[in-house]
Amino acid sequence: MLFTNFAKRLYVSEVRVYGEASYLDKNQMCIGNYDISFLLIYYDQLWEELLELRKRYVGKVSANEVTVYMLDSLAEFYSYFARLVREAIVYCVKTESFAGIGKNEKFAINVGDYMAETETVFILEQNREQQQEEFDATERGAPITSSYSQNVKSPYFALGQIDKLIPKSSQVGKTEGATLHEANDISVLQELDYIHNEWRISDRLKQLFELFMPYIKWESVSYIKPIISNQKNIATELAKQMTSPTKQNAQADLEKGAAVFWKFDLPEYIPHEESVYSSDGIIEKLILSETLPAFPIFKVRPPDGASRRPYSIIVHLSVAESMTRRGYLGVNVVRK
Repeated sequence: MLFTNFAKRLYVSEVRVYGEASYLDKNQMCIGNYDISFLLIYYDQLWEELLELRKRYVGKVSANEVTVYMLDSLAEFYSYFARLVREAIVYCVKTESFAGIGKNEKFAINVGDYMAETETVFILEQNREQQQEEFDATERGAPITSSYSQNVKSPYFALGQIDKLIPKSSQVGKTEGATLHEANDISVLQELDYIHNEWRISDRLKQLFELFMPYIKWESVSYIKPIISNQKNIATELAKQMTSPTKQNAQADLEKGAAVFWKFDLPEYIPHEESVYSSDGIIEKLILSETLPAFPIFKVRPPDGASRRPYSIIVHLSVAESMTRRGYLGVNVVRK
């Protein structure tokens, strides 16, 4: 199951084949898709009803927040699909098609989230107990490492801004590893996890990025309400007191009512020259070059001659899935 599909109300589950390394298999492949929309009719109806009901609360409930709620509720509905597979697999494994599949002695069929917890619905008879223990260890607790980024068939997604208009801000103080900005509407920023045009992410999203890219260098950016004009001379000192590239001081900023974001840089990837861009430099279709991306999160620069746009942030499917599960606000992931 891919949350990035369900977030777009595309109720399709991928059929993936792995070697013994499970999710970490560099040669894993998607061999098909299974449409389960017939099992989620009431789920989709509920989603539609909530989108209509939110209009009663003008500006209070965003479509993004409805999506977050529905994805949080997905597990209970998805259990119908898992039950269907458990019931049907008894008959499927007796067919000629299944008999013709090449299988090693540790063959198993699992249902569940991509790179997360799954349920084993079939396992070969020989060495059943030993195999069950091994599959439980790998499928339910597989660590996330950088090796998955080498899979040429894995899709990639671009980060995009949604829902909120970003208030204008101006820098009023700076110290090493941190800057201080003033903005008229702090409440909007406090509800966001991503500011596209300025390449900044919230402390919440930063924690996820650090799991995949622990070596990124960060610079904190704290937003506060406008400073009175006769206090401008203390802005730099205030920046030193409030902001620092440490998690502890960023938390202190949050407690003081500031909206804290993080600036960062990423390794650049040069895609194939046939990659497609929009007129303002945003990548529309990412075509991998012969050299595959070495990182699960990277940047792609706009083509020469494009308007002054920031680099596109591209994330691997595993990152996109992790983001979608956690319900970050103001940011979406678009398949490229």
